[in-house]
Amino acid sequence: MIAKDTSNSRGVLTEIGQVREYWKCSQSCYYFITKYVNIPSVDENGDWTKMPFNLYGFQLGVLKEVLFTKEHNIIRKPRQMGITTELCAILLWLAIFKGEQNLLLVSIKNTLAVGAMRTIKYMYRYLPPFLQRKIVNGTSANVGTTHQLIFDNNSIITVAAATEDVGRSSALSMVVCDEFAFWRYDETIWTALQPTLSSGGKAILSSTVFGMNNEYYKIWRGATISNNGFNAVNLIWSDHPKRSNDWYKKQLRELGIKRVAQEVDCEFLTSGYNVFDLGIIKEIEYRCRETKATLYAGGAIRQYRELILDNRRYFLGADIASGRSRDFSAFSVMDEFGNEYVCGKLKLTMTPFMKVIADWGRKCGAVIAVETNAIGEGAVPILQSLGYPEDLLYKDPKSLIREEYEYNLDYSSTTGFYTNTKTRSLILVELSEDLELGAINLINPFFSEEAYNFVYGIDNIPRARGKKSNKAADDEVSEGVYFTDDSTMALAITNHVRRVMSQRFVYLGDTIAA
Repeated sequence: MIAKDTSNSRGVLTEIGQVREYWKCSQSCYYFITKYVNIPSVDENGDWTKMPFNLYGFQLGVLKEVLFTKEHNIIRKPRQMGITTELCAILLWLAIFKGEQNLLLVSIKNTLAVGAMRTIKYMYRYLPPFLQRKIVNGTSANVGTTHQLIFDNNSIITVAAATEDVGRSSALSMVVCDEFAFWRYDETIWTALQPTLSSGGKAILSSTVFGMNNEYYKIWRGATISNNGFNAVNLIWSDHPKRSNDWYKKQLRELGIKRVAQEVDCEFLTSGYNVFDLGIIKEIEYRCRETKATLYAGGAIRQYRELILDNRRYFLGADIASGRSRDFSAFSVMDEFGNEYVCGKLKLTMTPFMKVIADWGRKCGAVIAVETNAIGEGAVPILQSLGYPEDLLYKDPKSLIREEYEYNLDYSSTTGFYTNTKTRSLILVELSEDLELGAINLINPFFSEEAYNFVYGIDNIPRARGKKSNKAADDEVSEGVYFTDDSTMALAITNHVRRVMSQRFVYLGDTIAA
């Protein structure tokens, strides 16, 4: 005989109540998620807090497609729809209630993969104890590892970065390929994964779109015009109940027509002329979520590492604006090893901004390089009047010619960094290369906001869309839309000076010899 009461006078579930709830959760992933799963969220004060994961209607639709279709699923989604978080919850449900599940989630970069595992662990941590299957790997202080959870029912959840050899292992029950369109080795990885799914495993390819020249587009097109073994799940931005026409207009103002078409309208536009690897930019965006800005003078300054005052050298690059137009003044502080420590984007006039620059420079003895063309011509005299050491002001070579990755330098030039078409292209390409090589380590939200808008024109010169003489995308910029490049140029100057100065100094023990 089953007792009618499943909770005591204090509302706490009795043992019978817990058994009943466990059974309900095992039968319904939707019930499990909406009743018991919590997710991290940011409150109105900017602090992290937990909130119940109440699925929207379109998310319920995704859940049904993922769990009840026999085919693989390919999801075309607008940005920030919460699909990755939902897929993490589905993997947790499968691991706990189905048993013997070998589940793999693959992200663009390792940082995003670890972030997904952190989300899964967060969901698990806030489950009531009677729903928590025992996790048998890890330590007493840490549940599981950064990349894997192994449960006592032989279920395994693994997360990994999209490297060439990912997934070459035992048979998989399910693989989630997150932001698949942005993977560098998409075709190689998908080919390698297919044998591991041959025994009945399911694949979920989820992504915003990124042009037509990738495996994601080929599979999507195959799913919509033929039977290629994939079920196509198409989401649109208006599916989200909190997104209105006003929200869409705001996206147009902030992102521009091309990026909205790609990331909001999910149009498969011809692409491939972006200056920066968008997979890397998305990784930087994710890391930026864990830092807070100090509001300052109509802008913000972010410091996300403590300055290490040892023998390492620091470099500070700055892009100067008048402080009265749409442009901001921006700066970046980086050490010789490519680690960025501080970045700022401020609407200040020249003298106050130079005081900020001098203050940060003195904190770490940085070599300062300010852009000296146009409005920036007055920057160096102000730094000199503030008493900043002359030997810590960067001297821009008269000639800077890049041939086969070698520099021909003349150091008898003036103080500061002068940008023209040639040097601008040079430092932007250097920045792009160093990001792809992993030679620099950034957590710069101002740069990640601007990076999407940098494209190569038909003249093969990199610029921000909407800037003058940009032959790449004049037809993509609507009237009144303006794209900034201040933080990107400041960062590019900083990185260039770091590279050049590293060639000019030889390290001898604890001393530096010029």
